[in-house]
Amino acid sequence: MEIDKEKLFRAAFRSIKGVGSRHLRQIIAYFGSAATAWNAPRQDLAQLAPQQKWLEGVLKERELLDPGKIGESLKVQGIKLLTPLEEGYPALLRELAD
Repeated sequence: MEIDKEKLFRAAFRSIKGVGSRHLRQIIAYFGSAATAWNAPRQDLAQLAPQQKWLEGVLKERELLDPGKIGESLKVQGIKLLTPLEEGYPALLRELAD
């Protein structure tokens, strides 16, 4: 079972220290998708939230992380990725504050 590429990019962003639900939503709202943001030029990402420490982590870590390898690891471990909008996502998790 292949994992949707957008989910892999979301997982990659979420694996970066400082990027939680709120920042991920901000990134997706700005770029339209996690995949587009992941592949955006450094200067475009920097305009999202200038001077923000979490964004510095994104700029550094995306050079080191491979969303495809994250997907392979999840597949081997039998882990299924769900976004908050999907059926099967725990209702109580949707209610948690950022």
